[in-house]
Amino acid sequence: FLSFVLQEVSIPPFWAMFQWFADWSKPQNPLLASFWHKLAKEQKDSFVNVFAYVGFDRATGRLHIDEKGEFNLHWRPGDSDPLYQAMRKKTVMIKEAAQGIYSSALPTWWRPFRRNFSFHPLGGARMALSPREGVVSGQVETLGQLFHYENCWVVDGSILPGSLGANPALTIAALAEKAAKSLLGKL
Repeated sequence: FLSFVLQEVSIPPFWAMFQWFADWSKPQNPLLASFWHKLAKEQKDSFVNVFAYVGFDRATGRLHIDEKGEFNLHWRPGDSDPLYQAMRKKTVMIKEAAQGIYSSALPTWWRPFRRNFSFHPLGGARMALSPREGVVSGQVETLGQLFHYENCWVVDGSILPGSLGANPALTIAALAEKAAKSLLGKL
């Protein structure tokens, strides 16, 4: 099942960023300012689109606490390669339609690293109905409360069990608001 959402990320035009560096460096180093001005002038008629993808990855990672109390992450990012390849294919299609240039600008995605990243790490303290299935309660009355710890709550994206297939910011906010109401009801 390959499903993802493509989001365009707004950034200022490159020439504007180069111009800002030129203006900033002018008092300190005229040579550097000249370099930035030259780059700004060369980039004046170009633009850059930055895309972010949100998709249903395989979510096969597991975080365990060993007998020493240390966290260990077991994750095979290759499990989600079909999803990543579909995302790349879509980007290449857009590039060809726009007659542009494609580059994976994230150094984390270049070999030998090949690591993805997330603005919203999900699932580290997943909510569930019992401690056998998760870390915090998913019950409405105790949403976000750690099992076996009455006065400890987690109310961020880590309580989601995995990707929602879309930007999770509003879902995280709604869950945090619901957990806050539950917590206030206990005070």
